[in-house]
Amino acid sequence: MLRHADGLLADERASSVQLRYLLARMCESLRDVHRVAESRGARLDGTGRD
Repeated sequence: MLRHADGLLADERASSVQLRYLLARMCESLRDVHRVAESRGARLDGTGRD
C-alpha cells in the first residue's frame, strides 16, 4: 500500500477521487495497526487498560 501511495502522490494527474480512496484505505490500515498495538500493549502490562 505504501508503494502505491508513493506512486499516486507523485502523479500530478491523480484525481481527488483516487486520493480520497487512498486516504480512506490508509486510515483503515492505521486503525488496524493501532488496534493491534493496543492489544499487544495490554497483554504486556497485564492490565488491559491505557
